[in-house]
Amino acid sequence: MAKNLLGSFDPGAEALITGATSLYQQGVVVRYGQAATYQAPTMAGVTIRAQYAGDGTTYGNVGATNTATTNNATSVSARFTRGPIQAGAVYEVRNQFTPTAGTANSAVALLPSMTSTANVPTITQLGLATSYNFGIVTPSVMYYSQDWKNSNNALSGKVNGIQFGAKAPITKTVDLIGSYTTGKITNAGSDLYNTNGMQAMVNYAMSKRTRLYGIYGQTNWDTQRAATTANVKAQQYGLGMLHTF
Repeated sequence: MAKNLLGSFDPGAEALITGATSLYQQGVVVRYGQAATYQAPTMAGVTIRAQYAGDGTTYGNVGATNTATTNNATSVSARFTRGPIQAGAVYEVRNQFTPTAGTANSAVALLPSMTSTANVPTITQLGLATSYNFGIVTPSVMYYSQDWKNSNNALSGKVNGIQFGAKAPITKTVDLIGSYTTGKITNAGSDLYNTNGMQAMVNYAMSKRTRLYGIYGQTNWDTQRAATTANVKAQQYGLGMLHTF
């Protein structure tokens, strides 16, 4: 549910490349393989959804072994749409999740658990977002916060930040898209990394179902604990064509 709602407010539509989007996903905002969703009728522009996802099996561990887990998730979201304005909120609780967190002093940043093997009993996530279509540009703002709760305080922490984005039609077929995210990762009550990331993207619509795109992204994790972790910077770019059947 969190991925569905937050992704819809990301101007790059969660393009699979590093940058602003990678910071709010952080390996935890994922689609579920086994989920039941209820969507209430829209009233006064408000649509409420609730979802439960059972044992995600390999969806629960994105590590090298990709072993089964007993993770499950419950979430609820609300979206308001009225003319050019949209706003949304989502709250999600994940249980028994084992994320891939990275390795100390490597090219992959650590997450709040400080290890790639620790099971996190509970992760709560809150997301708030809004956008407004001015015609010449559609700006958006998103706030996200994840709280990793573990009885072993050394393996607990938080991920939070704010994303600013915009999508601007240059012609009837060309869109320019950009986003910037700033935030931080904490572990055991103190800062682990300060984070920032950006994405820039160009879309060219060849037809109603086919488009060409070019995208560049960069993410920075600036360590606040130089003795145990290193700065991490990731850059990617991509060119491609997308056809929707």
